[in-house]
Amino acid sequence: MFFDGFLSCSASYFTSYYVGQQLIGSLVEIEGFVCHHWAVIVEVVGETVYVIHLTNDDMVRRSTLVDCAKGDRVRINNSWDNWSSPYAPETIVKRAQSKLGYCKYHTLTYNCETFATWCRNGDEFSGQTLRTLMFAPVTLPALGLYKLFGGSGGPSNC
Repeated sequence: MFFDGFLSCSASYFTSYYVGQQLIGSLVEIEGFVCHHWAVIVEVVGETVYVIHLTNDDMVRRSTLVDCAKGDRVRINNSWDNWSSPYAPETIVKRAQSKLGYCKYHTLTYNCETFATWCRNGDEFSGQTLRTLMFAPVTLPALGLYKLFGGSGGPSNC
C-alpha cells in the first residue's frame, strides 16, 4: 500500500492536515499508479501551498500543490533526511528557485525525485529509480504492456 502508516490526503485538504508543521522546504510525494511525482514546498499562503517541481515536459516549474497533484493523494516525505542532512528551509527554496525554467529530464538519471532530493539534501537520489533497476526484469515489461493498452503510468507530471 502506497501510504501505509503515513497520513495522506488530497491536495485540497493538505494544509488542514499538516497545521503546525514546518512545510516550507519539505518534499511532497504525490501518489501515482506506477510512479510517484515529487515536488518541493516553497510557499504557503493561507490554505494554498505552492511547489516547484520537474514536470513531464522536462521543465522545472512553480505551481499550486492542487494543480500539481491533479486529484491524487499527497504526503510529506522527507525520509532521505535519515541519511543526508537537509539544508535550511530558505536554502531549499533558493535551490529550487534557481532551477526554474531549467530543462533536463531522464527517467533514470534526472527525474522529479532526483530534483526534489537535490533541492532539500544536495543529493540527486531517486528511490523509484533504484527500485525500477532492481526489479527491471519484471517491472519494465509490465509497464510497457500497461502503456500499450492505454495506461498513463502515473500522475501526468511523472
